[in-house]
Amino acid sequence: MGRLLPSVLCFCLACCALAGPENLALRARVSASSQYSDAYSGQKAIDGVIPELLSHEDADHAWAVDGKTAGGKGWITLQWVQPVRVAEVIYYGRTSWGVEECWKEYEVLLDDEAEPAARGTFEMNSGPQRI
Repeated sequence: MGRLLPSVLCFCLACCALAGPENLALRARVSASSQYSDAYSGQKAIDGVIPELLSHEDADHAWAVDGKTAGGKGWITLQWVQPVRVAEVIYYGRTSWGVEECWKEYEVLLDDEAEPAARGTFEMNSGPQRI
C-alpha cells in the first residue's frame, strides 16, 4: 500500500465577534496534485470534519496523496467564484493514523503570484496550526 500524506485545511474569515469565523474553504472548488483514492480526494480536506488523533477513521474526511507517485510532495488549490478576504489559514495535519507525516514544509500562493505569501514548516502535532 502506498504512503499517505496529510492535509485538512480551514480558511477562515472573521465575520463578526458574535458569529465567529466562517470556514471559507467550504465554498471553494478544490484541485490537488494527486489522491490516494476517492475516499481521500482534495475535497475531503475542506469538509470541516477533523478526525480524532489515532482514530483510524479519516476516510472521506482527509486528503492524502498517492504515495507511490507523489515523491513525498503534494499540492492543493482552493478557488472561489468571487474574491474572498481571508483572515487566517488553519492547518490540521492528517493524524488519525499517526503524527509522523504532518510536519511537511508549506507555501501559500495567492492570486497566481510567483512568490509565496507565506512559507514555513508544520509542527509534528495533532492540533490546529495557524499559517
